[in-house]
Amino acid sequence: HNPRLKCKWVPGGVGGSSGGKSSLADASVDIVLISETHIAEATVGPEELAVFKEIIRMLKPGGFFVWGNALPTSVWHMAEPVMAELGMEACGRFNHTQGAVKARLEDKDRVDLYVEHLINWFPVTSVPYVGKRCAHVTDRLIKNFYRHPGTKLFEQMVTGAHSYMHLCHRRAS
Repeated sequence: HNPRLKCKWVPGGVGGSSGGKSSLADASVDIVLISETHIAEATVGPEELAVFKEIIRMLKPGGFFVWGNALPTSVWHMAEPVMAELGMEACGRFNHTQGAVKARLEDKDRVDLYVEHLINWFPVTSVPYVGKRCAHVTDRLIKNFYRHPGTKLFEQMVTGAHSYMHLCHRRAS
């Protein structure tokens, strides 16, 4: 436990189409960490700019913004110059894609067993006429979310269309 570390949840999020503002004061935060949250799905447009600007508003001079997720590779390429235009300095990037692909291939059998067990636990999957379809849809939803081998999202990582990245940017001092 670090008594100097304080995490703050912002109900409704910040920026975006709602234009939400955090209750945090300007230049009051050392680090903003966003992981496994889709700031940008396909492009960096007005909503994403609003999110980035709100993050920058909260950061102290010299503060860090660290962002990681699996997104279209084009989004990562768009985000870096946008952050620079907003006055943020790049301080690191790491592409985890090959490791993520390897891990999913190694975990394939275990995940298949787990998802099968999970689906069989729900009585609706044994209802005549609809059960098989329900089981199939559930299987695809879970495995696609996980980017399991054989799903479209997994193949997008394999081909490089999507990348599992972490970017670090620092607000100028």
